[in-house]
Amino acid sequence: MTIDHDRLTKDGAANFAILMHESREKIEEAWAGALAEAQLQETSPKLKVGFGIVIDTEEHKVEYFLTFAVRHKRSIEAELPNPAQPELPITDDPPGIKRKRASAK
Repeated sequence: MTIDHDRLTKDGAANFAILMHESREKIEEAWAGALAEAQLQETSPKLKVGFGIVIDTEEHKVEYFLTFAVRHKRSIEAELPNPAQPELPITDDPPGIKRKRASAK
């Protein structure tokens, strides 16, 4: 089986337009989610939209598909200790003396 690149390109462009039109409401919902996520993360909103073509030569079929998603990310940042600079055991107590700390009530 040979692949007709011109037809694949023409059909791909047409099917992309159809899929975008059919998915308009869901894409707008995803965009609203992207805006909300951007506000939480204090970044610019991003919506990833993908279009793909799967050619199955055994079944003689072509599948056109559209994907869209908002990435949700939560993070906490912390510093790692530098192993080349170990912390010194410095306390307020004189050497050899351990004071009993007052408990908070």
